[in-house]
Amino acid sequence: MKRLVIIVEGDSEKEFVNQTLSPFLFEKGISVITCFKITKTGGGLTNYEHLKRDIVKSIHEENVLVTTMIDFYALPQNFPKYKEAKNIADKGDKISFLENAILEDIQGNGYFPDLIPYIQLHEFEALTFTDVNGFQKYFSKKRLTSKGYKI
Repeated sequence: MKRLVIIVEGDSEKEFVNQTLSPFLFEKGISVITCFKITKTGGGLTNYEHLKRDIVKSIHEENVLVTTMIDFYALPQNFPKYKEAKNIADKGDKISFLENAILEDIQGNGYFPDLIPYIQLHEFEALTFTDVNGFQKYFSKKRLTSKGYKI
C-alpha cells in the first residue's frame, strides 16, 4: 500500500488533516498518512519554490502518493503560470489550470503519476470557522481565550 503525503500551508490545514481527514481515511483503509507544513513558512504559501522543493523531495520517496492542500487566496506571483491564470474568469477552471501548472512544472523533472496537486478555492479557515463549533473542534478553550476569542 502506498503512503499518502499531504503538504499543507498552515496549522489549520495540518490540524484538519490530522484530526479529521486522517481518521476518515484510516476507516477507508489508508493506514499511512504523513502531513507536514511547507518548509520555510510560518503559515501560508509565500514562495512557490518552497512548495516545489517539498513536492520534489516527497515524490522521490518510494511507494508514495503526494498531494497538496494550499489556498488559492494570495498565491505568490512566482507560482507557475500565475499571470496566465489571471485571464481565466471561471474560478473552477482557474484552479484546474493552476493545479495542472504545478504538474507541468514538477514533471519537467520526470513523470510522476502519483502527484495530485490540490488548491482550495476558498480560504480553508473561512470554511472551517464559519461557526464557533469549528473553532472549538480544533482548538482548546485555553488556546482560544489566550488569542482573545470569547467562548
